[in-house]
Amino acid sequence: MMRKMSALIFLVLLCASAAYAQEAVPGDVILVLRNTSGLELSSENCLSIAQSFAEAHNVRVVRVYDYLSKARGKIMMVVHSDTKDENELLKEMRSCPDVISASLNNIVQLDPVSVQSN
Repeated sequence: MMRKMSALIFLVLLCASAAYAQEAVPGDVILVLRNTSGLELSSENCLSIAQSFAEAHNVRVVRVYDYLSKARGKIMMVVHSDTKDENELLKEMRSCPDVISASLNNIVQLDPVSVQSN
């Protein structure tokens, strides 16, 4: 039991230290959009809605998480701007009425850890 608790504490500290080593992908923002289309979300519908949103906001769709979108009933996607940095894009996306959530696309880097067994 003590080993499990020690391992859990180690993992929590490892993840916490990784959080401080984050930087954002330049020009990228992760979005969650309302499904205002009235359509049931399929893979094709998710992509179509994401592309329409991207065209209207002069961004490019990097990825659509269609399985998560279908499960949650909201479109989850990553967009990229070639003309704005990620912070400008984040501010703009947060002001869009169809956007439920917007966040930076952080890169998580873990430092290698040597583990010694007893």
